[in-house]
Amino acid sequence: GIASYGYSAAVSIRKDLKTTYAKIIADVYQYEENIKTFMIKNEWMEKPPVALNRDKLAQD
Repeated sequence: GIASYGYSAAVSIRKDLKTTYAKIIADVYQYEENIKTFMIKNEWMEKPPVALNRDKLAQD
């Protein structure tokens, strides 16, 4: 996934590959945003997943 592209960009000495990986990561991010919007629109997902509020859990 994106982590593999990030790692590859970090260890590559070729600047052209780093640019390519950056473009791929941006494309994947945009694709994920489009899918999220599509799923919310079709009521397949109510809202994006969020982290639990651990402070509130500790109080309960």
